[in-house]
Amino acid sequence: MKESFADVAVDLPVEGLFTYAIPQTLESQVTLGKRVLVPFGKRTVTGYVTGVKKESDIEGVKDILDVLDDTPIFDEKRLRFYRWLSSYYFAPPGNVLSLTHPAGANIRSQRFFFITERGRNLVNDKDGLSREILEAVNAPGLRGGGGSVGGVGGVGLSLTALLKRFRKRPIHSTLQRLKKEGLMTEEIRLKGGSKPKTEKILALTEPARALPEELSGKRAPLQAKLYNYLLEKGESPMG
Repeated sequence: MKESFADVAVDLPVEGLFTYAIPQTLESQVTLGKRVLVPFGKRTVTGYVTGVKKESDIEGVKDILDVLDDTPIFDEKRLRFYRWLSSYYFAPPGNVLSLTHPAGANIRSQRFFFITERGRNLVNDKDGLSREILEAVNAPGLRGGGGSVGGVGGVGLSLTALLKRFRKRPIHSTLQRLKKEGLMTEEIRLKGGSKPKTEKILALTEPARALPEELSGKRAPLQAKLYNYLLEKGESPMG
């Protein structure tokens, strides 16, 4: 079956567009102007569809993982403007397109590391950086490690937190070695997405539906006005 492809600007400080295959299950949903979830290296990040095409000369194209929007957040006319902004300010297209929605709405993956039971038993047998990493992951809360999270392996630390703690030290190779030795495990979790909006509603409780005497006279005219309004309308948004 012939595939369709999408040009995607990823929300990362990288230049250019990237081609992804559109799975048949998502073919009707992937259109220009929508955000999609795509793999990028070892990460999963949000991207913006800037075009859809039927052919691609690129081999080994990865699939789009999911579509994040029901309706497009920009059209062809706005895309031309964002392309001009990207060119004028020498800014990556994905970073410019991230301005089309509230900050924090995009999704990306984050790597977390957890110590295993074997790692806890052998932590004192290690030395140097290996031991420091195992101790940090074993007790992130006690050691002030931001970016901690609970999981199957207990409480772990994000790669971001580990990089911040062990600045300019070769932790990547050490992490891989500890994983191969069965002393640590790694989980990749998605982070971000818009939080649901909430609104405060003002309404009368059942006991309050009998008008109190203090609201009935001149002593509390504003309270009486509000009370009568809620009694008539039922409820009202605050603010």
